[in-house]
Amino acid sequence: MQKGKRMSSEERKKQIINAAMKIFSEKGFQGTKTKDIAKASNISEAMIFKFFKNKEDLYKAIISSTVKDHSKEISDLQSNISNLPTVLKEFILHVIDLNENDPTFLRLILYSSLEEHELAHNFTETHLLSEREEFAKAIEKGIQAGEYREVNPRLVAQIFHYLMGGYCIERFVLGTNKNLPFDNNEVAEIMVDIFLNGLRKHK
Repeated sequence: MQKGKRMSSEERKKQIINAAMKIFSEKGFQGTKTKDIAKASNISEAMIFKFFKNKEDLYKAIISSTVKDHSKEISDLQSNISNLPTVLKEFILHVIDLNENDPTFLRLILYSSLEEHELAHNFTETHLLSEREEFAKAIEKGIQAGEYREVNPRLVAQIFHYLMGGYCIERFVLGTNKNLPFDNNEVAEIMVDIFLNGLRKHK
C-alpha cells in the first residue's frame, strides 16, 4: 500500500495554524491547550513546538498568515484608490465573501478582544490602521477637490470599517439574517451609496 505524500515544513506549519485558528476561535486563548491543537492536526505536541516556541508564538503566526493570504487583494484595491466608489464596493465584497466562506478569523479576533489579549491589538496595528489610512487619504483628496464635505477623513474611514465590520459580525458570527433575500453585490452597492452620498456636499 502506497503511503501518502509527506508534508513539507510549510504545509505542516499551515496545517497547524489552520487547526489552531479554529480551536482558538471556539475556546479562546486561555481555554485552548496545545494538546487540543495537536489532536486536531493529527500530530504530536512535540511537532507543534518544533515550529512554534509556545502557544503565544502560534497565536501571533495566525495573524501573519491570515494577513499575508489576503494582502494581495487589499493591495490591488488600494492601487486603484482614486476610484473610491469602485474600490469601496470591491473591498466590501472581498470582506463579506471572506467571512461568509469562513468566519473563523473574525471569531478569533472578537474572542481575543473579549480576553483582552494582544492579538486583537496586533491585528489593528499591523493591518486595520494601514487600510484606514489609505481610505482616509482618498477621502481627503475628495474633500480637497470639493466633492465631499469638510469632515475628518480618518474618522470617516474608521466609521466605514465599523459599518462593514458590524454587518459581518451580525450576519456571520451572531447568525442574524444569515439567509438574506438579496445578494452580496446589492449589500455592497447600498453600503457605498449611503456612505458616499452622506459625504457629498449638499447642493
